[in-house]
Amino acid sequence: MQLHMTIENIVRHLHSLGETVAGTDTERKVAETIKAYFDSLKCGSSARYIRVPVAVWIDHEAYIEVGGEVFHGLSLPQTLGGEVEARLYTLGCDPLEAWCWNNERVKGSIVVVEAPKDVSEIATAYLFAVEAGAEAIVFYDPWPNRLRRIVVTGRWDFCTRCSAPAPIPAIYLSREDGLRLAKFAGVKARLVSRVSLKDGIGYIVETLLSPKKVSGGEWEVIISAHHDHWLDGANDNLAGVATLVAIGELLCRSEEDFGPGIIRLVSFTAEEFGSPHLAAWYWAYGSTYYVSELENSGLLDKVVANLNLDVIGYGKPRVHLTLELEKLVKWAASRANLNIEVVVGDNVYTDSYSFSSRGIPVASMINLEDYMEYYHTNLDTPDRLDYHLLSKIAEMVSEAARKLASRGFEVLDFVGAVYKMYDYADSIGAPLPLKRSLYRLLREVAKAVDAKLYPHLVKTFRKLNSLVYAPCFDGDYRFATGSFEVSKLFPWLAILEDKKKLQKAVKALEEGDCKEALKIVEDIGWSRPLPGKEELLASLLPSAAGVRLVELLKACRIEEAMKILRVALERAKHVIRLATIEASKIIDSVYYELIAVRVGKQS
Repeated sequence: MQLHMTIENIVRHLHSLGETVAGTDTERKVAETIKAYFDSLKCGSSARYIRVPVAVWIDHEAYIEVGGEVFHGLSLPQTLGGEVEARLYTLGCDPLEAWCWNNERVKGSIVVVEAPKDVSEIATAYLFAVEAGAEAIVFYDPWPNRLRRIVVTGRWDFCTRCSAPAPIPAIYLSREDGLRLAKFAGVKARLVSRVSLKDGIGYIVETLLSPKKVSGGEWEVIISAHHDHWLDGANDNLAGVATLVAIGELLCRSEEDFGPGIIRLVSFTAEEFGSPHLAAWYWAYGSTYYVSELENSGLLDKVVANLNLDVIGYGKPRVHLTLELEKLVKWAASRANLNIEVVVGDNVYTDSYSFSSRGIPVASMINLEDYMEYYHTNLDTPDRLDYHLLSKIAEMVSEAARKLASRGFEVLDFVGAVYKMYDYADSIGAPLPLKRSLYRLLREVAKAVDAKLYPHLVKTFRKLNSLVYAPCFDGDYRFATGSFEVSKLFPWLAILEDKKKLQKAVKALEEGDCKEALKIVEDIGWSRPLPGKEELLASLLPSAAGVRLVELLKACRIEEAMKILRVALERAKHVIRLATIEASKIIDSVYYELIAVRVGKQS
């Protein structure tokens, strides 16, 4: 059977089992099915389950009664359900604007609102409704004929250790029903959301591939996908699971062995939801648990890289990666005759971030942007997938995995990674001390590669990667929209771009153009939290000063606005110097560790 047909058959088989929520009976059936596929691989070990304690959230029913009509929908995950009787209030303005909720009619009402087209911002609108005193909220989709599940929480931030249950009921309707419901504005309605939340067990499914049937290798490559999914879930992420099995078939079919390496195929639970303490960072819990278990057992040190598959069956193939893998991924894509888009920095919304946040090289194939219309809906069906694309992805990943497994850490492009870091620092105008530190590190890494000091390079690069990449949100969670999708390189140096913007704003004011200056200033990150850690990066224009500056520019009070801008530019020298010192310290610590090892080996 041709590979694309194999993938399609697996997708349709798994899809027939239904919505798969971590910890449910359905998930157990899906895990059993995946295990059977893994067990059929000729060079695989007997697949095993890894039991993961999870929070099990189940939607039993959701509807709203008004004017003799009943509108059926879905409860939104992490809400706790409830029954509310209140008048309907239709929000007629942008639900992502704080002023839109500054209305006394919101308080005590059931709010009806069209969901934003960036559906991840549903969580933002939900929190505005909570703060405004709404009793419940009803979203309807911006596109026709579909239902959708999006997780909402009770916190603005993304704290990994903070419990964040969502305090008011929220249900989701189709666009057609939502528009009909909105016409009942001012009428008393009854909303019912029945959900259950309990402790349970999710199942990670894992198998080890080795043509030589060895039980342990010198190093390991982990290829992953997640099987839990909201609603139909064909692209998110049954396509990833089916492609994972196809990769196993390709690897076992080849006569080439993996040398001293082993490849793990892993299907994760609880990627969509499942943290037992209902964390604000609610996703990728299963992979976080798995990586912690590897770390505790000492096996994480043997992992060369993680290759992850998530939302890959539609649109242009996009690969988020850390720099050590860029050369390999491009080579593998050319071998598979696949045209890919490469993004430097991991995608933090998927399981690969559980690895990259610990410094492990990753290449994560994920394309949410092209699929947002169908994301987490009942229209994410097998018929929408490009199975020929999925077969090409399977070929690409199997090529990369085989080379990583056969040659191990020496495949990683350590020299190229530091060179690209240097090139990036130079392109953003980084101060000379940081570029000098990177140049010294580049030379030392080249010497360590020549001396084949791979165990030490791996150790130092894990430290380096865990420190120089981080997700960063531009702005205040309440008032700025957008994602923090990419784990950025040197995020604290975003202030260099801010300085350039401040200089442009000064020039605009000198020319008397208040509108242009305002446009520039509003594009500057007044606040830059690091999601998860929730630390704030240094800002050239703190929020209070930024708010005042915007007021002055709107009133075109040029002289007063210019004073704030000039103070900010003067402050920039100090802030940039401190950020440079911090970045240089990280680079230099890795540099001195490598020198100590190399000199010690030579002596």
